[in-house]
This record gives sequence, C-alpha cells and structure tokens, in this order.
Amino acid sequence: SGRFLGTLPPLSKIGAPADGSNPEDQESAISAYTVKEQRAKELFDECDKDKSGCVDKNEIPTLLKHLQLDLQPHQIEEYTSHVFSSVDINASGSIDFQEFLKFYKKALSSEKRAARHRATVHSRFLSKEQTEKARQKFDETDANSSGSIDQTEMATLLKSLTLEVDDSKLQSLVKQTFLEVDRDKDGQVLF
Repeated sequence: SGRFLGTLPPLSKIGAPADGSNPEDQESAISAYTVKEQRAKELFDECDKDKSGCVDKNEIPTLLKHLQLDLQPHQIEEYTSHVFSSVDINASGSIDFQEFLKFYKKALSSEKRAARHRATVHSRFLSKEQTEKARQKFDETDANSSGSIDQTEMATLLKSLTLEVDDSKLQSLVKQTFLEVDRDKDGQVLF
C-alpha cells in the first residue's frame, strides 16, 4: 500500500519545466512527462489483473489500495460507478490506458493531487461509526418499521433537529429533501 506513489521521487524534483530556451530544460520536461506516463502505466498494469489491456469494474479495488481508500463494499460500488461514469469516455464498460492516463493526470500524478482525491472521496462517504449512527437514526425515524421513511416521518425527523421553522417552511423543506433523495420518486426514502 502506498508503494506506487512512494517509491519514485516527487515530480517536482525530476526536472525543471521547459521554457524553450535551453535544450537541457526541454529534455528535463520530456523526462518528467515520460516518468508521469510510466507511473500511470505501472499502476494501470497492476490494476489490469486479467491483462486484457483495460481495467474493468472488478479491478478497481487495486486502485483503491494505491489511493489508500478504506471503503465499505457499497461505497466501493459507488466509487467504481463514479470513476467509470467520469473516466470511461467511450462507455465501453472498461477503462483503456488513454482514459486511465487522463484520470491519473487529473487525480494521481502527484502526492498533492492524490491527497486531494482521497479527501474528496472520503468526504463523500461516512465512516463505519457514522454509518451505524445514521442507520440507528434512520430506524428511529422509520416509525412504522416499513424499511423506508415517508414524508411524514421525514418531517418528524427534521422537527427533532430543532429547526425553528413554521409548518409551511417545514413542508417545503421536506419536499425539497425528497426531490433530492427520493431517486425512484415513490414517496419513500430507503437507507
């Protein structure tokens, strides 16, 4: 874990950026670019467990290890879907090296970018303890034990948060919340 990002020197120490005035500077910039692509290729090849030349959804956990992301199974599925929706440009169901390289340059090409990507991913997910607390609150809110929360139960939850709003604002807040989280528009929110 961390081997990939930790074994090579930071890109900032590989060479000065080319300004066009000195051939040595241009060589350094080309070298830095080549090292960046080489790093991406190494990670791509490690993720491509079946050596198909593409990374498919079941090969993403290797990427998660390199990113030092410790996610729950449902979070891995959500992260994988997110990566594929943004990286699999041709919608083939797998990521080829050129697609992976674009993702790598944007999210992983330096320790700073990788740390920013990790922080973004972690901010999207709850920890195990937070998930347990959320589940407990969900179950408490699900007054009829239906396994889902309806708009009346949501209003009760929002009132319990000591929001000081009148009934019309509360109903508006409930409707807005349901517009955002009731994906299948059945009037119920599942955990």
